[in-house]
Amino acid sequence: MSYNNANVWNRNALFWEGVSFDNCLGHPQQNGTYHHHVNPRCLYNDADSLNHSPIIGYAFDGFPVYGAYGFANTNGTGSVKRMSSSYVLADPNATTRINGPAVNVTYPLGCFLEDYMYAAGTGDLDEHNGRFCVTPDYPLGIYAYFVTIDAALDPVFPFVIGPRYYGVVQPGNTGPNGSNNIIPGTAIAYTSTTGIDETNATLNFIVAPNPAGAITSIYFPRSLYTNIRVEIYDSQGKLMQNLSDLQAGKHYDIQLSDYATGVYFLRAISGNKFSTQRLLHQSDM
Repeated sequence: MSYNNANVWNRNALFWEGVSFDNCLGHPQQNGTYHHHVNPRCLYNDADSLNHSPIIGYAFDGFPVYGAYGFANTNGTGSVKRMSSSYVLADPNATTRINGPAVNVTYPLGCFLEDYMYAAGTGDLDEHNGRFCVTPDYPLGIYAYFVTIDAALDPVFPFVIGPRYYGVVQPGNTGPNGSNNIIPGTAIAYTSTTGIDETNATLNFIVAPNPAGAITSIYFPRSLYTNIRVEIYDSQGKLMQNLSDLQAGKHYDIQLSDYATGVYFLRAISGNKFSTQRLLHQSDM
């Protein structure tokens, strides 16, 4: 939403909607979908400044989103520190806004996104609120977003992702009908009513060996699954292979010799059930 619906001064959700945030700093939208604008504090320990934060989600461009703490140096060395934003108030002494409301009690500085500007070098993160770096999950390095908070654990602009994504958003992943990302199998689903819960995990399957070299196999142990489809995605969300009409009780070999080394995700689908597993491909095995 923007001031006078002019698409010029866009509202900062923390200021305008923060009163409706629950203890996990999230809330439902009008259709009931629960979501976060800022640090999702119930998904990880945001006070743990001694350890690298876990992945708390994947952005619509396929890159991981971490909690607030990362390695001090992008090459994975140094201590763990709280990642700092490189956004600052464009004019801390401003009293007016061009084509917008005056700065006052109703519209204080910071209540609109355009009150902020990117100041390169003032923090750890770039204009997208991320950086290319080594993480525990990606020892060779990857571009990653980080949640930004201050020493008091309060959210700091731009909170999760900057005004623009670093990568390319997959088709269909914008607007109210988005949320079509392939979620890695190592992820656990979170809901506002039950806290942390594993969902859609009833479609169990086995991938072995994992890590794998030139070949791995997939096996579905439960006989109630028929005509299973398996989709294989790379770490950027690109569909690499589509296997159909797989049946439970059989082993299916997957050739990986033409795949680059790295992380892949196998998503199995049968009716309204699905599950995803992470596969590490290492060519020298």
